[in-house]
Amino acid sequence: MKTFMVIAIIAALAAVGGSIFMGVRSFDGTVTENPYEKGLLWDDMRNQKSKLGWKVMLDDTKFKIGDNEVIASIMDRNGMPLDIDLISIIRSRPSSAAYDGTFDTIKLKDGYYRAKVNFPLYGYWDVKVNVTHDDINFSYVKKIFVEKGEKGSKSE
Repeated sequence: MKTFMVIAIIAALAAVGGSIFMGVRSFDGTVTENPYEKGLLWDDMRNQKSKLGWKVMLDDTKFKIGDNEVIASIMDRNGMPLDIDLISIIRSRPSSAAYDGTFDTIKLKDGYYRAKVNFPLYGYWDVKVNVTHDDINFSYVKKIFVEKGEKGSKSE
């Protein structure tokens, strides 16, 4: 019984040590810069979005590794499309800033904007839509999952 306990303790310590090693090795060091100020800005933005009643949606729900067409729609409180001055789409990986990228959009029609976004890896990503209109700035963030395999491949 004592031998089993010693083996179990050694295995548990090895698992904890391995987790710490991998965490230190893959962490880029930045949690967030100026967290208090960012928290205040986030609260102001949330209140502003609530007051405006605008809705931002991503029309595509399936993403694959490689180039993807991302279509964002922006509607007012009553569901009517908005003609926005400037929209950009930012892709980021929750675990690292190494793959962050900003993509310009093309206006399809009022309320609908398209960007070609490349996802180099599969897994979870954050897609952030930055909207600027009449000196109003806000962001909408959606967590998505990018599947393995090229978009449009026969393996779909």
